[in-house]
Amino acid sequence: MKQADKRQEYRLHRQETVFIEIDGGSYDGRQPAEILISQSLDLSANGLQLVVNEPLTPGRIHQIAIQLDDEPEAFNLVAEVKWCSENLDYQQDPDIPLWTVGLAILESDDTLLPAWKTFMARRLSSTELDD
Repeated sequence: MKQADKRQEYRLHRQETVFIEIDGGSYDGRQPAEILISQSLDLSANGLQLVVNEPLTPGRIHQIAIQLDDEPEAFNLVAEVKWCSENLDYQQDPDIPLWTVGLAILESDDTLLPAWKTFMARRLSSTELDD
C-alpha cells in the first residue's frame, strides 16, 4: 500500500501553493528565513501531500502556509513530515529530481488550524470529494 493510501479521511485533489519554512533564519533578522515553495497534490483536514524539489526529513516539524487560489489569506499552520519519497511521475526534466511528501497538520497556538478545519469541512460537504 502506498503511503498516500494510508490516510483514512476524505481529501480534495487540488493543486495549491504551499510555503514551507525550512530554516527560520536568525533572531536578529540578519539571516532571512529559508522558504521552500511547493505544490499540493491533495488536501485534507489533517494533512496534505506535496511535490517538492528537495527532500524533507521525516519527523521534522515545519511552519507552513497554504495559499488557496480562491481564498484571500493563506492558512498558517504547523505540520510534521510523515514521509518523503522520490517521485519520477512528476519530473519534467530528468536532471531535476522531485519528491512527494506527506505532511500531518499539528495543533499549535498562533495558527489558523480552526479556520483550516472549517474551510475543509465546507469544501468536503460540496461535490469535490475524493477518497
